[in-house]
Amino acid sequence: MWEISSSDQALSFLLSAALGAAACAFYCIFRAVRREHGCGRLRVFFQDLVFWLVFTLATYCFFLLRCCGEVRGYVYLGELAGFVLFYVALAKPITAIFGFLYRCADRVWRLLCLLGNKTLWLLCMGIEKTADFTVKITKIFKKKKKRA
Repeated sequence: MWEISSSDQALSFLLSAALGAAACAFYCIFRAVRREHGCGRLRVFFQDLVFWLVFTLATYCFFLLRCCGEVRGYVYLGELAGFVLFYVALAKPITAIFGFLYRCADRVWRLLCLLGNKTLWLLCMGIEKTADFTVKITKIFKKKKKRA
């Protein structure tokens, strides 16, 4: 009979708790985006769906890599414990930090778009002036060609 040592079980439990904490941090990103955008129910549904699909895939990969594909109850308990501990201890500040970073990134993006629009406008004006100049030069040459 194949046995698992208690140290391997403890390590798997701690790693699954870390996976649960990482999942909670990932969920904090979604919460920060929801707060900044005021998402509707449909958007929240799809965000939660994506979260649970990614988390389920991560748990499946954990079972494959760490537990040789065998489902272990203490891994689920570890994930739950890691998620709950992270949520209770760090979810508010982490969500606030992600919200701040999201607002900063949004402002930088808006600034880049504004600068890009100004640059594009200047480029278009330059092209328009060049086209006008080309038309004037062409008319001048046509007049000179007719005289000759």
